[in-house]
Amino acid sequence: LLHAGHLWHLLDKVAPIADDARRAAVEAELLAWMSRRAAVTTPAQLGDRARRIVAVRDAREAARRLARALRERGVYLRSERAEGMAALSVVCTLPEARALHRALGACADALGTEPGDARSRGQRMVDCLLDLVLRPGECELPPVRVLLTVVASIGTLLGGDAPGEVDGQVVPA
Repeated sequence: LLHAGHLWHLLDKVAPIADDARRAAVEAELLAWMSRRAAVTTPAQLGDRARRIVAVRDAREAARRLARALRERGVYLRSERAEGMAALSVVCTLPEARALHRALGACADALGTEPGDARSRGQRMVDCLLDLVLRPGECELPPVRVLLTVVASIGTLLGGDAPGEVDGQVVPA
């Protein structure tokens, strides 16, 4: 039931828990959850479940890790394997990333597809991003509104430790 792909999620999400007893309890809960499932658990499913359990059982430390990660926000450039190509990475919070991705998708969808336009939606999203950043104000498209689904308890909104969700993805309080 376990293979190397599962290990990365355990190392990434469970191993950083400083308290040995808490880490063992989270690990035991994850393994018990996997053993009760009727189907094989994919690494992505394990990662999602681990994220949820850690957010609840290690809420304060998850919030501290997020606060440290916020200092790594930024835009980074790196070369790609294909000559002449590069990747521009934007590291930001999950809500910011979701909103940006949805806004770019909405811009690309607003363009529609012209006959003979072989660009994928992702390629149109890149073109929209370039136009918005390199040629601000030169676009005739109307402003794009983006809706995100945020779920949080009243206790979390008042400063509690319970995790919330943004579009189904767990985020620390």
